[in-house]
Amino acid sequence: IEIFRMIKALSFNQYNLIWREIMKIAEVSKKYGISSDTLRYYEKTGLIPTIKRDASGNRDYTEMDLKRIEFVICMRNAGLPVQILAEYMHLILEGDETIGIRKEILIKQRASLLAKMNDMQKSLDLLEYKINVYENALLKKEKEIVDDLEMIGESWIEKFWLRKANGSLNNCCG
Repeated sequence: IEIFRMIKALSFNQYNLIWREIMKIAEVSKKYGISSDTLRYYEKTGLIPTIKRDASGNRDYTEMDLKRIEFVICMRNAGLPVQILAEYMHLILEGDETIGIRKEILIKQRASLLAKMNDMQKSLDLLEYKINVYENALLKKEKEIVDDLEMIGESWIEKFWLRKANGSLNNCCG
């Protein structure tokens, strides 16, 4: 109801700018890197409202539809469950009376996302630690090899090049 009041207040040019048909499903799919099936699923589950169709039955996405799709993609990427996001989108359509409820949903989801980020940071820290363990082990092994070669006196690389220069490496490999 609130949306319809807002639409009535718009001039004809403003209405056309916000609600004009701008893209078909294939274009929207390509623009956002999601499949047409995903867009249909978003519509079916109420994540986006029913998309207006042309005379042939093809979906016509408006700029407002695209803004909703961008929001849904962002929230899904943040890990919001479909059910919660659908409830949130439904509450938007109910108007300003639901602002408090919508805010609470977002606050809870922010807390959940922060917890996930904390868990991911712990996982990243562990990976970094393990990589450093392997790098340090590798460096230690390389140092041992260099130390062993230095104990021999002349490095094996110098011996290799000396033998190559003397022509004594013709049958070095076999």
